[in-house]
Amino acid sequence: MRNYDSIFKNLFKSKLAIKDLLIHFIDEPIIKEIDLAAIQLLPTVLNHQSKRSRIVDLVFQAKLTMRKVFVIFIIEFQLNDNKFMALRSNTYTSLTLEYLIDIKNVLKYDKLPPVMLIVLYNGKRKWQSKKQLLDSFVKLPKRFNVDKYLPKIEYLLLDFSQITLNELKAKKNSFIAKMLEIEQTFDVMQAINLFIEACRLVDDDGVLSSLEEWFKLILESKGIKEPVFEVNKEMIKTGKKLINNIFDEARQKGLAEGKAEGKAINLLSLS
Repeated sequence: MRNYDSIFKNLFKSKLAIKDLLIHFIDEPIIKEIDLAAIQLLPTVLNHQSKRSRIVDLVFQAKLTMRKVFVIFIIEFQLNDNKFMALRSNTYTSLTLEYLIDIKNVLKYDKLPPVMLIVLYNGKRKWQSKKQLLDSFVKLPKRFNVDKYLPKIEYLLLDFSQITLNELKAKKNSFIAKMLEIEQTFDVMQAINLFIEACRLVDDDGVLSSLEEWFKLILESKGIKEPVFEVNKEMIKTGKKLINNIFDEARQKGLAEGKAEGKAINLLSLS
């Protein structure tokens, strides 16, 4: 789908989306200890000693509320399974730590900050690749005593394809969950209603713009060509009419033509 990947990634460049992801989708004890108001985005272009640059999708640091410690998060977006994702995780982790050393941004006593790499997978099939780098190496007999010298880094996988609709519905205050629900529904009207709910959870104009662009692509994927609609941000806040003229073609011709969706779509109101 055109531009889907870039728009989806762009959504997560905001602290609002990062907070939504951490709170509603990452089930790790450390998340409860993070000061969500102190999240700071870091550069995503990492320079290697060989003068080669590697681009990471998203890097940010978060402070722990009860400690003078920062935790580094690296997020990678994947539409396809990657057999050697664990190796890439190792590379990105090392480059990020080297960058922090270069800018003198390390912990006291020359200790490195903890790093968590999260893979967000939005492909159609279940992710199959090994998550720990150690599992990617050829296995030698234990008597060789080699394993202790091999890197054991592991990434956290969030496979969106394995999250059920019931699990998504339970995340009532997550606009990301609404987005994932939209992707799983075949009903255009239900998708529009979910989009309205998602918009009402967003108070960031940049995120809202990306959300609008993303939703247009989703409608196109459901057979609605060139959808045209406008979102009035003030109407979102007041709870009145949200979407005016969702798309001209549907309003004029309906979605008939022998398809199950065949109902004309008029202006929508929020109750």
